[in-house]
Amino acid sequence: MTACAPAETPVPVPTVVESVEPEAVADLAEPVTRVVHLQGLDIEVAVGPVVVEDGVGVLAIEARAVSGEGDVMLGIAWANPYGAGRPGPDAVRLLDAEAGLISTVAQDASGRRAASTGIYGVEVGGEPQHMHVAFAAPTTPTVTVLVPAAGLFVDVPVVASQDAPGADDGQGPAAGRVTLADLTDADPGDLELGPIPMESYTEQVGGQVRTRETVDEVTVEIASDVLFAVDEDVLSPQADAALDAAGRQIAAYPAGALRVVGHTDDVASEAYNQALSERRAAAVAARLGELVDLGAYEVSVEGRGESEPAVAGTGEAQRAVNRRVELRFTPAGDRAADDAQVELGVLPESTGPTVSGLAEVTVEQVFGSQTRTFRLAVASMRRIDGYLVGELTLTNAGADDAPLVTVLAAGAWDARGTFDASLQAAANRVTLISGDTRVYPLDYVVREGQRDPVADRILTGLGPEETMTVTVVWPDVPGQTVTLDAPQLRKQVTDSVGVDVGGPPFRITDVPVTR
Repeated sequence: MTACAPAETPVPVPTVVESVEPEAVADLAEPVTRVVHLQGLDIEVAVGPVVVEDGVGVLAIEARAVSGEGDVMLGIAWANPYGAGRPGPDAVRLLDAEAGLISTVAQDASGRRAASTGIYGVEVGGEPQHMHVAFAAPTTPTVTVLVPAAGLFVDVPVVASQDAPGADDGQGPAAGRVTLADLTDADPGDLELGPIPMESYTEQVGGQVRTRETVDEVTVEIASDVLFAVDEDVLSPQADAALDAAGRQIAAYPAGALRVVGHTDDVASEAYNQALSERRAAAVAARLGELVDLGAYEVSVEGRGESEPAVAGTGEAQRAVNRRVELRFTPAGDRAADDAQVELGVLPESTGPTVSGLAEVTVEQVFGSQTRTFRLAVASMRRIDGYLVGELTLTNAGADDAPLVTVLAAGAWDARGTFDASLQAAANRVTLISGDTRVYPLDYVVREGQRDPVADRILTGLGPEETMTVTVVWPDVPGQTVTLDAPQLRKQVTDSVGVDVGGPPFRITDVPVTR
C-alpha cells in the first residue's frame, strides 16, 4: 500500500466546548515519567505539567535515551504527517475520561498547530530533548496524555501559570518556561480548540446490529434485511435475535426517550417507500416492546423512506446499507454498571493465528511479492476511569524496514466503513469481543468526513527487530479477562466482487485486565 501525501492545509477542528480555567490546582507539578522502547532505544519520557493561562494549557514533554543503539527522531514519530507537514509532537492528545472528551493540539485558522517544531533526535549520551504542545485548558487537576508510540500517561498534573514551578525565576519544569506565544502567533481567542466528545461503536449479530454511543445519544442501527423480506413489513423469523441484541443496548439505561425510525432504499416511488418505512418502524417498535420492558421509556415511531440514506450510491451493496431501522435513544440516566465476568460462549470464527494471555502472536502481511512479518503481544490491559486501555508491543520480525506499518489498520477506512486514506497506518482494527458484541476503539469526529480513533493513528518507522508501543482505548467491558481480536475485513468493490482490506486477522484470548 502506498502512503498518502500529507494534506497541505487541514481544516481546523471544531470548537465544541469552551475552555475555562481549572477548578483546582494539582498539589504536585512533577511530570509523569516512564521508559518506553522505540526503534531500538529505551527512552525515558517525562510528561507534564500542563501550565494553564488564558484558557490554554501548555504541556511540557522531556525525552532522553537511556540505553540501546542508534537514534530516534521523536519529532517525526510523534508528528501528524497529515497536518501542516512540520515535524514536532503535534499528534499528542489529552483525554478527559470522566467527561468523555479528547483534545487535539490547538490550531490557528490556517491549520498551523500550536506546538514546538523540530526533529528532536535522541541517542544514548545525547542531551535531553524538550517539547511543548498547546491544548484547550483542562478543567481538572490532572489529565491523561496519549503520546504516539509511547503509551498513556495518567494523572499528569495541571497547574495555573502563577503556581507553576519556576514561575518567579523563569526556570520552568522542562528547560525553561514556554508560553503559548512561543508556539504560535495567534491570540488565544483565535485558536481552534477542543475538547471533542468521544464516541463508541459496537457490532452484534455478525455486524447486522450496530450501536453508536455519544455522551448525549445512543443510536442502534439494525439492517432491515435481517428483519424483513424484500418489500415486506412483517418481521422475519430471524428478527428476534437482532431485536433482542438491540433491546439489551436500550435496557442498559434506566429510562429515556426512544425513537424508532425506519429507512428504505431508493427502489420504488418515494411515497411507497415512505409508507413502507413507517410500517416497518411500527412493527419493530411493537415487537421490541414484547421483548424488552419499555415502560420507563417515551417511545415514538417515525418513517423516513429513502430521504436519509446512510451511504451514497445506487448499487445493491449501498442499497442494502440504506435499508435499516434505527433506535435513537436519549438516556435519562447513566448506563447500569456491570462488573461481572462475561460468558463469551462461541466466539466468531477467526481465520488467523490465535494465542492466549500475554503470549506473542506472529502475523504475516503480504504486499504483492513481499511478505512482512510482525510479532505482537499485549503488554498491559488496564481499566482506567471507565475505559479499557491496551498497550501492545509490535515488533518488525522481518529482514526489511517497515516505513509505514499497516498491519493493525482497517485499510483506508474508519471502523464504520467511511473511506479515509489518512487511517491506512492506524491501529483502528483492533477490537474487543465481549459476549456477542464486537467493541471497536473509541473515536471522535475531527471534521465532516473524518473520524479518528482513540489509538495510535500513524504507525511508522520500524526496522528489523525494532519494537514500538501501540496504545488503543476502548469503552469498558465487564470481566477479569478480555479477548482481543483483529478481524479480516472485506469491502465490496462492486455488487459481485469483494476484496480483503487492512491487515491480516489474529486473536489473543484470556487477556488479564488490571486496574
